Amino acid sequence: MSSSTSVRDAAAATASAAFQRVARLRHRKPLHPRGLVVPARLERHGLEVPLGAAFLDEPGTGTGVARISRSAGLPDGWPDVWGLALRLDLAQAPSGIADLLLAGAFAGPVARHALALRRGLQAPLTCVLPYRTGSGRLVMIGAPERSPALPSNREDLAAHLAEHTLTLTLAAAEPRGPWRPFATLTAGGAVLGSGDGHDEPEDVSFEPVLNPLPGLVLPEPLATIRSRAYAGARAGRGADDATVHRLPAGR
Repeated sequence: MSSSTSVRDAAAATASAAFQRVARLRHRKPLHPRGLVVPARLERHGLEVPLGAAFLDEPGTGTGVARISRSAGLPDGWPDVWGLALRLDLAQAPSGIADLLLAGAFAGPVARHALALRRGLQAPLTCVLPYRTGSGRLVMIGAPERSPALPSNREDLAAHLAEHTLTLTLAAAEPRGPWRPFATLTAGGAVLGSGDGHDEPEDVSFEPVLNPLPGLVLPEPLATIRSRAYAGARAGRGADDATVHRLPAGR
């Protein structure tokens, strides 16, 4: 075993144990512990100049769910790193399900990797860490166009999503390159769950390593570390493996 592999495995084991411990204490996900899940749809028109990944280059449509949440789970009104997790039912995805995780960040070539504190979900959003395409290129995915902030209060946010559609333009960018739009995301409708905006539907475990986007992978060693951390989080809250590939009913 090479020294780099040993370091990767040690880091992955540490991350797994830490996430498992926090999940067990919280009885929820260690990060983004509470979220609102709504129906979502992604319309991809593709890129005029391909990057070497079907998800970015080719047109297509996918439906699924979007989960909006705070990273630290701080009280309503407090600044936090907001996240938008997307799960799509895509036949061309390796697992049939594709996950995309975006977080509040910035749009600039360097700052698109930096997390941003905000009082409500608001674009710019990015994947923070790059993907690798089949042609070997590193790319970022994000919603770089600034949008109005959604309500911070949980009840107000649920009511807003029930009445208004969140529409974001998704774009891809190579390192230091400009954003290039390739899709339109729409999310909204009645919050899935109890109907009162408090309870989520059955547990959904977003996992971008096991549910990759068509033609895109997360580079090593981050992929192994990230996947092991998510596995530890599932173990800590007692989630079964089915939650990794589940699409909630009622979407």
